[in-house]
Formats: sequence, structure tokens, C-alpha cells
Amino acid sequence: MIQISVKKRFESKAIIAIFLWIAISVMQLKSQELKSSAILPTESKSGITIRPDSILAQRSMTLVDLLKGQLAGVKASSSDGAPGAAFDFLIRGINSVRGDNQPLFIVDGVMLNAANLDVMNSWKALDGLDYQSNQNLLGGINTENIAQIEVLKDASATALYGSKGGNGVIIIKTKVGNQSKISLKWSSNVGVSMLSKRLDLLTPDNYLNYRNKLGSTLDASSLQSADWQNLAFQNAISNNHNLNLSGTVRNTSYFISLFLKDEEGIVKGTNARGWGFQANLNQNLNDKIQLGTRVIFTNNTTSMNQSNSYLGAPGLVNQLAATPYYGLGENAMSWVNGYNDDAITWSLRPSINFKVQFTPSFNLLINAGADYANKTRYRWMGPEIERGLVSNARAGIADYTVLNFNSNMAFSYNRIFDNKNLVRITLAGGYFGNNNVATSIQSTNFFTYVLGAKGISLGSNMVGPIYSGNSTSTVFANTDAAWVFKNLFELKGGLRADYLVNFDDNPSYFPYVQGKWNISNQTFFKDLNLKNSFNNLSIKGGYGVSGTNSVDLYADADKYTLGQSTLWVPWETSLSYRARLQTQKKEFNVGVEATLLNNRLTLGINLYKGLVSDAFSAYNLTKPISVMNPDSTISMITATKHFWQNKMTLDKQGFEISASMSLIKKKDFEWNASANFTFDRSKVMDTGSTSYLGSTGGFGFRGAPVGILAGDVTYATAFVNGKAPGVFYGYLTQGILSTDHETLTPPLKGQRLYAGDVKYLDLNGNGQSDEGDKAIIGNPNPAFTYALNSDLRYQRWTAKVSFDGSVGNQVLNLNKLMTDNVNGMNNISNSAYNNAWVSGDIANKSPRIGSTSLNEISDRLVEDGSFLRLSTLTIGYDIPVKKIEFLTELTVNLVATNLFVISPYSGYNPDVNSFSGNWSIRGIDSGSYPTAKTVSIGFVAKF
Repeated sequence: MIQISVKKRFESKAIIAIFLWIAISVMQLKSQELKSSAILPTESKSGITIRPDSILAQRSMTLVDLLKGQLAGVKASSSDGAPGAAFDFLIRGINSVRGDNQPLFIVDGVMLNAANLDVMNSWKALDGLDYQSNQNLLGGINTENIAQIEVLKDASATALYGSKGGNGVIIIKTKVGNQSKISLKWSSNVGVSMLSKRLDLLTPDNYLNYRNKLGSTLDASSLQSADWQNLAFQNAISNNHNLNLSGTVRNTSYFISLFLKDEEGIVKGTNARGWGFQANLNQNLNDKIQLGTRVIFTNNTTSMNQSNSYLGAPGLVNQLAATPYYGLGENAMSWVNGYNDDAITWSLRPSINFKVQFTPSFNLLINAGADYANKTRYRWMGPEIERGLVSNARAGIADYTVLNFNSNMAFSYNRIFDNKNLVRITLAGGYFGNNNVATSIQSTNFFTYVLGAKGISLGSNMVGPIYSGNSTSTVFANTDAAWVFKNLFELKGGLRADYLVNFDDNPSYFPYVQGKWNISNQTFFKDLNLKNSFNNLSIKGGYGVSGTNSVDLYADADKYTLGQSTLWVPWETSLSYRARLQTQKKEFNVGVEATLLNNRLTLGINLYKGLVSDAFSAYNLTKPISVMNPDSTISMITATKHFWQNKMTLDKQGFEISASMSLIKKKDFEWNASANFTFDRSKVMDTGSTSYLGSTGGFGFRGAPVGILAGDVTYATAFVNGKAPGVFYGYLTQGILSTDHETLTPPLKGQRLYAGDVKYLDLNGNGQSDEGDKAIIGNPNPAFTYALNSDLRYQRWTAKVSFDGSVGNQVLNLNKLMTDNVNGMNNISNSAYNNAWVSGDIANKSPRIGSTSLNEISDRLVEDGSFLRLSTLTIGYDIPVKKIEFLTELTVNLVATNLFVISPYSGYNPDVNSFSGNWSIRGIDSGSYPTAKTVSIGFVAKF
């Protein structure tokens, strides 16, 4: 009841704050003389295009920093706060029940490798509980070189990318050469990051009192106390440096960039560093032929620690709750000193585009590019850590070489007829694919630890190398037509076909159609004399089919959640088998856009409704074998190629609201504001299961396991027909058991419960609480997400503030299995200690000291994850430089990120996803690296 009331209060306050923001903004807008439109995200023909804030782009380390909270329907977040950590982009929520949900990223025409791609876990065979956090493969994208970002959300737009567009598409265009004169730009900034929140754990003195109450007295007279949070965390320094040269020589424009990034983590020994080079050249060979080339080369190094972890195999953050004394076993500093996870990544992204304008109406465009990366990851666990001590240290080295390539050619015809009709017809085709090679090796039992993982040959027990290779290629063709009539009606439609070589017997087809009616340009609307206050009104809609298509070695198929169905493949021949996950999204969308008050207020509402089919298939690609027949003839036997499939479906529906306002527009003062809200109501329609899951009340299956508790493989999420995807799954409880209810309360899995224990519910009435009583205990999917942005300009000063937040989502805080476990030797939270049940207590808040019923996934671990965060604050000042001959511009700036978070969540970060990349176990906090707050100062100089 306390949790529910806190959640309701937070939701009420959040909603009130949001509506106050809008109300104040509209009141302010009405009081101004409004003369021109604001500089805000603009609508393109296919998606939303934004131009990044220059100050924020200079400071941002990743795309997440740049896009967080900027667009309705787009949720950008890091898996945790570690430098170099993987990130998650969700466009309109979950788009696949069990597959990858990351959008397709395209940079200057190059389709990038999958954002969650990483090396093999070299310790997987040695330790099944080991969790290797994914790292950011796209860290080489320099945010300051980005000119614009276009986001495609509607399936009627993403269908243009066929089997690559089902999760949405993010198109990034980098800067090109200055057409007027040579320009040299130098920008630098230095920042300090610090821990934004501490876990509220017992002091050493209170810990001794706790041990006494537990009946396990600790003599600390000869021990030195320790605050592991103070020891493991630090104030961290980060800096960015960029040098750009831009100009035009004869018919060639150029943009050349050198950049360096160095981000130190707030956990000692963690960091992410990178440097790179970019060259963009555009040349007009003559008045009809244009040639463009792009090259991006980067090197990134990352040093991480083990934070996110499975149950039963704690990492650094879990061990912050270790016994607060030196010399009593593994602790957080054991991980700081005894664990290393270092990676080196080289990447190269070349592309070329060639355009021929045969006539004013007819042109040819050819584009080709590749994304190549080579990564080596070194992991070391020394004897300071218990799992390392058992194996006398362990080392692992894993690497990959990945190549993603694409090429296409498009013929376009554009012509205006009678000054009324614009017609465009495009015929296109192309080829794309990937070629990945990965290896790994591991070793244990070292006679010396000096070289760490780089001395892997010094271990006497070596396994490997293990080799994995995979490649796919797809041929596609596309036809597209558009018609615009007098800026009143717009109609676009087309059909794309994708054929996966060596897998498909027939192509997959992706039709799409879009329409828009500009009502405000109609005669009847103009006759209403609303133009002075109601400037534009349009309705748009569309239908499209898009999808995703991924192929893996069958040995890697365990990353997919198969549900109730399973498939066994002989390990001896498994290299000849392939696992394929296909998703197909059929979606309708409709939207209304309006501009009011002399183009100073822009409103938009977009609704979407669709169905996602999720098919997991197995293929046998073994070569035909010859068999001798009785008549001495020879027959060739070919295995059935596509021999098994398991399907699921997801209902996609939701809507988005956005508002942009130019509140004040004067010569020396401007004030703009915007807000966006996203409501996604997706739910699982068919899991493919034929039996009820526990006491959930529906057919379903469990998500991926989250580790081991009390010797049992433990699950914490579920997919149930008619419910939101990935809901939390476990026991429902009813407070703390009182003395007079001891004999009336059913046992837990055959174990009798006593006064002060957690009271678990027996939902199926079999006389005890067991596996059959597990039910839905929470939901990681928010009721809605939102963002609020405001920017100001006063004379030479500029300022921008951005908030983002979420309402109604819940977090499964697995860390509480340690910090609230009042029957262990580790440290615990002050709340668990101070509110522990004692004889005669009627408050019934927390279990009694010594309770033995705590190692279960239950609703006691579920917390409200709603939050409001001040994500960025930027302030800039343009210094006058007229008297300095060699300077054309000089700006100084202050940037602050994650300054504060208002949330009822007790952990470090409510916007958490410890198991990034595994979408079946979202919204879980299991040792996640804390998110830091950062303040930086910098300058931009143009010469």
C-alpha cells in the first residue's frame, strides 16, 4: 500500500508539472506579439528531422546524449552509466517479442553494423553465470560532425528499408564543406563527473549491532572499517577536442575533421577513449555529374568493470554491500583491483555516391558503402575475487572482424505538369549484407598474474581458440511513386522486395502507402477567415509493412527466447545449422498537424496501430550426401533446408503528442519551448504456448533466466497472452506474517513460515506457495514517457534546458536480494534494518532479522521507476571578436548533464536496463553502474 500511494503521488505530481509547463507556455505565448516561427524539429516527407544543438553536440560522448528526450516516440538510454556502455534506442516501444529492437542506423548512406554487436563471451564455457556487458559499437560517431538526424517511425516510411526497417530507421548526415571560404574550427571542453546518489547502507557500528541481533557476533576490535562506496568511486575527468577544416577548392568542397574523446568513469579504473579522422569531399565534375566520398576512421579503447551481473555471480556494484571491514572476503575493491575488461576497436566507414542529372527531370544516383570494425576484448579475473580464486585466476581474449556493406542504384523521374501536379517515380535496386568472423580463447590456473589477460599463455588450462563465422547477403528491388497536387494533396506509395540469398525460396514483399491532405490550403478553409490565428491544418495517414531479418549460427541461438518450444541440434553438426529470426510489422498510422497564432505554436498528434509477427526458424545447410542404392546406383540425399519454426505475435498500438512554441521573438530576446509525450500500449497476442503460465491467468512462457537463487535457475519475466511484453514474474506477497497467523499461512515450497517472515500467497489453492503460484508482479513498460525542452537567447547569451521522464514503469531491483536480505553476512540497507519486524510489532514493514524466506523473486523487489530528470543544461556566451583579426567567432559554454533525478526508486538510476541487448529481461537492475552527474566548460573558436 505504501508503494502504491507513493507511485500515485509521483504520477499526480508529474502530470500536474507537465500541464503547468504547457499552460504557462501558452499563457506567455498569448501575451506576446507573435511574428515568426521557432527553430524547432521540422517534418520531412518521411520522418522527423532535427539539427543537433551545437553546444550539446560538442559535449556529447554518444548519440544517446544527443537524442535523449528530443523526439516523441524515441527513447534513448544507456544500459548503465559506464563509459563505453551499450545503449538502447526504442522507437515506439517494443517491436519484437524476442528479437533485437534496435533501429537501423545509416550514416552518410552506410548501413551500420548492429548496435548491440559484440565479441563472444570467452568465459561462457568456463562459467555459465558470467555476464559480459555489451559495449557501444557506435562510439566512433563524432556527434559534433553531425549536420542533421532524420528519424523514421511510421511503417509507411520504414517499409522503404524492407527487412531492415522494422524497428525504425535513424538517418545521420554529417557536415559538408563550406561553400564560401576556408573555415577552421577548434572546440574543446573539460568536465567533471561525480556520483549523483549513494546507497543508504548501515554504518560499521550499526552493522555490528545487526550482526549481534542476527546471532553471528563479529569481533571488529582488530579490523579496519571501510566505506566501499567512498573507496570505489571517484570524481572523474572527461574532455573532448575537435578540429575541423572546411572550404571549397575549385569545384571540390571539403570537410576534414580530427577528434579526440577521453571519458573517465566514476568507478576507479573505468574509462572510454577514442580518436578519429573524417573526410567528406563533394566534387562537381561538370554541370551534370556530381561525385561525393566519405571516410570515417576511428580508434576506441574501453576499460570496464563487472557491474551488471547474473544472480549468483555478483559484480562490483553488488559488492558495495559487502561486510564494511577489510579482510573479510570479497568486496567492491576486490573488483577494482582484481578485474579488468579492456577492449580495443578499430573501425572504418567509407562511402561513395555518384549522381548524374541526365535531364532536368531524370537522374541516376549510385551509392555504396561499408562499415568495417575489428575489436579485441581482454578480460581478467584475479584471485582477489572468489570466482577467480577458485580457478587460480582466469583470462579470456575474444575478437571479431565484422563487415557490413550496402550498395544501391536508383533512377528518378521528377516533373511538374501544368504548374499543379508534381510527379516523382523512382526505380531502385541493390545489395546488402554482412560478413562476421569471431574467435575466443580462455585460460585458468596461472603461476603469475603480472601480465593479466595479455599473458593468457601463462595459464596451464587453456581452452580454444573457438571460431565462429557467419555471413548473409540480401538482394532488393524497390519501386516508388509520389504525386503532389497544388500543395493540397500528397500521395506516395511503393513496393519493396527483399530476397535473402541461400535462405529464401521467394522474396519478402513490403508495400507502403502515405497520404496527406493540407486542409488549410482548401478554399473552404480560407473562407473561414482563420488564417490570422489558425495558419495550417493537415491530416496524414499511411499503411506499411516492414520487418527485420537476422541469421546466426545455431550455437548462438540461446540469445533468443524460444518460449515453450525447444529444438535440439547435434553439437557435432551444429556449425552447419543456422537460426533465423524474422519479424514483420504491418502498421496503420494517422496524424494531425496544426500551426496556430501566426506560426508560433505547432501541435501534432500521431496514432499507430499494427501487428508484429515474430518467426524463429531453423535451417539445415549441410551439403548433400551420396548413398549407395541396392542396385549399385548412387542417390544424393539433401536435408530439408527449412525444417522448424516457432511463431509469436505482438499487438502494436499507441499515440504521440508534440507541441512546439515560440514564446518570445524579439531582436535581442528569444524564448522557445517544446514538449512531447509518448503512450505505447503494445501487448502480446499469441505466445505460441499451449499451457497456462503459473497463476498469470493466460498462456505464456518465461523470459531468459537471470541467474541462480538457492541453487535453482531463476526467471523474473514473462510473456503472457493479452499482457504487455516482458512483465515481471514471481510471487505475490501480503506483508509480514504476524504471530496469530502462523498456523493459517501456507508454507513456502514446503518450508514452514514463522512470525516476521514474508507472507507469500497461495493463488492456486494447493496448500502451499510454489511455482504454480507465480504471477505477474510488475510491468517495466511505462504508462507514458515525456520530454520538456526550453531554449533562450538574450543578446549574446544562449541557454537550453531539457527534462525527460517516465511515468508508470516499474523496476525489478534484484540488488535488494542482498541489501534487504536480513539473514546474511553482507551489509544491508538502513530501511531493512530499522523497519525489521520484532515481536509485538503491528507495522509489518520489513522481515525480521534472521528471516529465511527472502531468496525469491517477488513483488517486494518491484519498485516504482517513474522519474523526472534534468538531463541537460547548457549556457553559452558569444564573445565579441571584431578587434581580433584572426578570429571570426569565439564562444564559451557550460554544460551540465543529469543534474538531478526526482524518483521514488531506491537504487542508483530508475532508467535502468542491466541486461541490454536481451529484450526478454528489460527493466531489471542487477548491479547496474551508477549514472553520474557531469559539469563541463568549453569553448568554440572559428578562424
